[in-house]
Amino acid sequence: MNLDVAKNVSNLIPVFCPDNSQTFFNTIFQESYHSKVGALLEAEYKFAEPCKNILRNSQNKKIKILDPFFEHSYNTGVALDLTYKTCKNPHIEIIAIEKDVEIIKEIKNIQVPEAYIQWKNLLKRFPEEDYIEFENIKINLLIDDIFNLISKLEKHSFDII
Repeated sequence: MNLDVAKNVSNLIPVFCPDNSQTFFNTIFQESYHSKVGALLEAEYKFAEPCKNILRNSQNKKIKILDPFFEHSYNTGVALDLTYKTCKNPHIEIIAIEKDVEIIKEIKNIQVPEAYIQWKNLLKRFPEEDYIEFENIKINLLIDDIFNLISKLEKHSFDII
């Protein structure tokens, strides 16, 4: 697939994907943050799709989600969208982890399909804020390497990872 690569911003080159999402190619790591099919499709397939049964059976229960590689927030956004479509009164607690603050700052600039604008508008408050509470949603962003936090996370229980 031929992807349209835009102008270089620091070490991050924006990549526009066939699913109308946007990701970045990191010139330091020589790697893209998402697959070539698109960031949104990847998040839906790898993160949200396996979660559907958990969400269907969690009416009025608290759902705890770990997003260990927050990046542009696609996994968290897709999880929020799916939860609101599946549950009548969702209570969600998300712990999101990312070590690269620069990629989090790009949430403000990424282009997402119209259906995800509401979640982008909520999540773009990161990294200036590290905690967001909205309705019955609590999202805590930890700026660190996941490997530094594993021992601290062991005492937590998550429904979705």
